[in-house]
Amino acid sequence: MNARSRRLRFFSLALAVLGLCMVLLCGCRPAEEKADSSPAELPVIVVGSDNYPPFNYTGSDGQPTGVDVELAQEAFRRLGYRVQFVTINWEEKKTLVENGTIDCAWGSFSMNGREDEYTWAGPYLHSRQVVAVRTSSDIYTLADLADKTLVVQSTTKPEELFLDAAANGLPQLRAVYSLQDRDLIYTTLIKGYADALAAHESAIRQFMKDYSVEYRILAEPLMQAEFVLECVQALHGAGIHCALDTGAGLWNEAAARLFDAVDLVILDVKHSDPAEFRRLTGGDIGTLDQALAHLRATQKPVWARQVIVEGYTQSAEQVCALKEKLAGIHVAKIELLPYHTLGVHKWKALGIPYALEGVKPPSAEEMAALSALVR
Repeated sequence: MNARSRRLRFFSLALAVLGLCMVLLCGCRPAEEKADSSPAELPVIVVGSDNYPPFNYTGSDGQPTGVDVELAQEAFRRLGYRVQFVTINWEEKKTLVENGTIDCAWGSFSMNGREDEYTWAGPYLHSRQVVAVRTSSDIYTLADLADKTLVVQSTTKPEELFLDAAANGLPQLRAVYSLQDRDLIYTTLIKGYADALAAHESAIRQFMKDYSVEYRILAEPLMQAEFVLECVQALHGAGIHCALDTGAGLWNEAAARLFDAVDLVILDVKHSDPAEFRRLTGGDIGTLDQALAHLRATQKPVWARQVIVEGYTQSAEQVCALKEKLAGIHVAKIELLPYHTLGVHKWKALGIPYALEGVKPPSAEEMAALSALVR
């Protein structure tokens, strides 16, 4: 079978189809003529999915329900088919489609990175892949996941990303637990058997609503670079120039493509020294170094910025180190910014300890002297 993908990837989720469901890609006029038939007379198309609220689940009446169920019923009704939903082992979805047990798999299925594995009808929905932790957790960023344990549903996009963490610009975990049952991943986190879980944000929020539990969802989505790249390509199509403002905290193939796609990279260099970088940010400088190497190779125009922080970067030596770190890069501008305390209240509101408590902003005279070094 020729699984030729319809490459519409502006959104991250799609209906995965093979074989019979190719009618969704090309349209089918005879099917439209059958749409006026009574439901009982329509040919049946078998759709496989697992229990994954709010997309697919069994309602109080024992019948399949959910966002995807309603979409499938309406889409196939218009094409002249009657839908029969069957519950499947999600790990076996590809085999079940290929051997004809089901006609298609429908269930909040991410397209990204799987474009050539299936024939796709869609996309039809956007939902972020995110990491969630207990509210008491000391994990606040993706970088904080280093040497932690994570639970995911097996054969999902988060599993794929974290099992090859280095290639995807993610921190190395101590362990990734892959569970077949969607509900068990939440239980594993609640009981403290794992430090975090990764899944679709909409599914996590639905679980919190259904079971009156509270998780804290990290602000950084797992597939940010891919999504932003789609946005940049769409904006370029409209004749709009784009700049990327980033600290290069994530580096992988998708991030490199994003750097190449934009017209200007505004690069936030927190510190030039690996140890001081970690002390200031809690993260590793490795991804920044990879980004800098890429920028040297491509000569993409860069505006470099560094915040001048007392006890970290507020010295002539550190400013000179910044210039050295940017050597060989097409730097159009270096901008030094004074540290300020305008965002401290956000940390307090979130209950996160503020590591720079008591640090004072530099004076105008100090800033002028340091800025003169980069002119």
